[in-house]
Amino acid sequence: MTAAGIAKNPQLVADMDRANFRLIFVGFESMEPAALKQMRKPTSPAINRRAAALLRQHRMAIIAGGIVGYPDDTRESVKRQFRQIWGLKPDALYMQILTPYPQTALRQELLDAGLIVNLDDYRSYNGFAGNIRTKYMDCKELETLKGNLAFWGAVDPGFWARSYFLRNHFLYYLKTIVKQAALYFYYLLISKKDPRQLNIYLRLLRKAILSS
Repeated sequence: MTAAGIAKNPQLVADMDRANFRLIFVGFESMEPAALKQMRKPTSPAINRRAAALLRQHRMAIIAGGIVGYPDDTRESVKRQFRQIWGLKPDALYMQILTPYPQTALRQELLDAGLIVNLDDYRSYNGFAGNIRTKYMDCKELETLKGNLAFWGAVDPGFWARSYFLRNHFLYYLKTIVKQAALYFYYLLISKKDPRQLNIYLRLLRKAILSS
């Protein structure tokens, strides 16, 4: 669901509560007003905060979806984005890198700006690999920064303390985190030798999570 859709329909959220919905993926997109405006996203930091508060009011766990890698992103703006998304107190984070999918207006805008570094190897168009650069960061720097911030945020004690998954599914969550950590460090090692190994890493990660 979108944050805007949730914030504008509190009665729907109340109905979902009565129907026993307990885990919701929410596309917060960004907490940076400039990025939201540039990408014409129908939300704002205030709307995002209102949606998160409404879901917590109705005892629903939140998987927060967000995007980094906007054209004007710097190292500091990406770090700030993560801090702000974590500030919504989600139960899990699903952050992706802006991806220039074919036949989209976004792709043409990024092409015109000269920011796409991978034009035609669509195997890595998975939302996690870096296929673009920003005006201030190259592709590898963006990808590494995003991965590091996501990993260290996920193992933060404050996140664990409030996590719906940790409170209700401790063993499953612990096994998943351990597997993700092991696979992430494995990826860091192999990516220095061959950056194309990202897809292998993602397949291993998906298999690990599904088999937990």
